[in-house]
Amino acid sequence: MLRNTLISCVPVLLLTSTSFAAEPSDWELIRDATNRQRLIRITDEPHEMDDSTNKACRPFGFDANLIHDGYGQSAFCNVYVNEKGKRALIDGLNHYPQGSMIVKSKLRSKSDRDPELYTVMRKMGSTFDAQNRNWEYSVIDGRTRRILARGRIDSCISCHARYAETDYITRVYMKQDDGEPSVGPKPGLRNQMQ
Repeated sequence: MLRNTLISCVPVLLLTSTSFAAEPSDWELIRDATNRQRLIRITDEPHEMDDSTNKACRPFGFDANLIHDGYGQSAFCNVYVNEKGKRALIDGLNHYPQGSMIVKSKLRSKSDRDPELYTVMRKMGSTFDAQNRNWEYSVIDGRTRRILARGRIDSCISCHARYAETDYITRVYMKQDDGEPSVGPKPGLRNQMQ
């Protein structure tokens, strides 16, 4: 009888560990998104954000004046990707593999080193939010490393939906050799990877 009980518990344990692997804990998300040494930097220098993006990339209900108000100045960001999403981002593909993560570390000025905010997109499993390509969005405070918002964030979804051709990922921060935003791969970065 004990043997039958143990055998019947094994599938439950396997299912439980599988579901945890698909959705990282808050601690794992913070660790993976804020450790810039573990990510691949895409931007050569901080990218100046559009004012509309600057205001939209914040958690719902959060005081916009506390993030990137900049006293009339622009906000900037550095963009990073993890190993799983690197090829899709570089090549401008229309599908990212599950586990892909793209991080924007947002800066108050171009010369700042410490981000005041991280916005994160992580590609989840096929049942997470299929209607919106299964991206989980997160906003993490740069100073306290606390998650301010996480999940299916409507403001993030509505902004990124216009980039459906590239699986909801904007690539405006990727520059061609002539300095114009790239719609294809970034030549310099591609050469570094080969």
